[in-house]
Amino acid sequence: MNRQTRTALLWAFIPMGYIFHTLCELMPLFAGLSVATEEMTTEMLPAMTTFTGWMLYLVPLIGLLCSCYGKQRWSTIVSFVLACITLLLNICHLCTDLLPHFSWAQAAILPFVCVVAVLLVIDLWKELRTSKAQ
Repeated sequence: MNRQTRTALLWAFIPMGYIFHTLCELMPLFAGLSVATEEMTTEMLPAMTTFTGWMLYLVPLIGLLCSCYGKQRWSTIVSFVLACITLLLNICHLCTDLLPHFSWAQAAILPFVCVVAVLLVIDLWKELRTSKAQ
């Protein structure tokens, strides 16, 4: 598999993991249970939802576009920086989601997304090193 296809697949796996993560969080609704959190205020909700939407969904999609359509070295640099940001956000998300209330479904999904982000950073780092040597 060539680098561009592999990087695009890794970028695509990250938002898919977020979608499965959201679905697992909403599963209690099908049993008639509440999924509302007590610590969330109405003032925090729009800002937090907007931040989550931008950072966790659009950043990987921008990285995917850079990987698919970028032919210059700067697109690899942008993709690498976005992958590092995504990895840091995933690690923070993993810690803040699993430590307060453990869930087996989330214990499978969130570490998988973190591993994919690590593989993405490693793959893009190797690409940056090879493009610099040429």
